Amino acid sequence: MKNAGLRANSTLQKYKDVYLHLEAFIKKQYNRSDMALIERT
Repeated sequence: MKNAGLRANSTLQKYKDVYLHLEAFIKKQYNRSDMALIERT
């Protein structure tokens, strides 16, 4: 089970990377710091 911790850490890092990319996209595209997903529909 030693590798399970490594997978969890890499998954968390991927989540953080996606979050940062999404945050940058929202700032650039919509000139906002945050928005609810329901506003996009």
